[in-house]
Amino acid sequence: MQVSGAIGDDPTDPIPYDPADVDFYHFRVSGPGRRLLNAEVFAGRIGSPLDPALSLRPVSYFHEKGPLGDAFGAWNAPPCRIARHLAQSVKVATGATLWGTGHKTLPDLAAFANGALVRYLDFNDTYLSKEPAHPSDNLAAVLAAGEAAHASGKRVIEALALAYEVQCRLCDAAALRPRGWDHVTYGPFSSALASAKILNLSRAQTIQALNLAGVANVA
Repeated sequence: MQVSGAIGDDPTDPIPYDPADVDFYHFRVSGPGRRLLNAEVFAGRIGSPLDPALSLRPVSYFHEKGPLGDAFGAWNAPPCRIARHLAQSVKVATGATLWGTGHKTLPDLAAFANGALVRYLDFNDTYLSKEPAHPSDNLAAVLAAGEAAHASGKRVIEALALAYEVQCRLCDAAALRPRGWDHVTYGPFSSALASAKILNLSRAQTIQALNLAGVANVA
């Protein structure tokens, strides 16, 4: 696995743009059997200009048992190949990257295809409370929004931390399954709030994003 490039620029971020930093969005498979992400180097370079207390805890999850390992383990799974093929039917130069390829597509299609990779093996993280959750289900949506918006690595990490906090606190507050809904129903709300942060939406826009997430994604 190779990770290369630069964190996207964010004119509102006080941390200067550095082309030498690792690209948070692009992951290229360098050859058969070579799908190992060097998580320590990745975490160190992403976190180096940031407060380690903020940056390294979320990024430290990018180890062999983390969601990116799950994603590339599911690379050849038929549902994931179907989702990737669908997303590759649309090409958007300023869109979001399909992991493991150089293809950019609509952010929602990238989030769908990449999210299928993360989730397919069912080995990603689990939070157990009144309602369980797999918080790393937010990852694909957050990265797709971040890339499309040219957000900085700092802003993406903050948004991912927000997604984790929101989803886990909702799980702490109430159980869904006794009322007939699946636990994944909380995920669209956390992903919507994280994306709203990345896109710097207004309060009114954020409320409508939550409304859309809730109406369209009840399971």
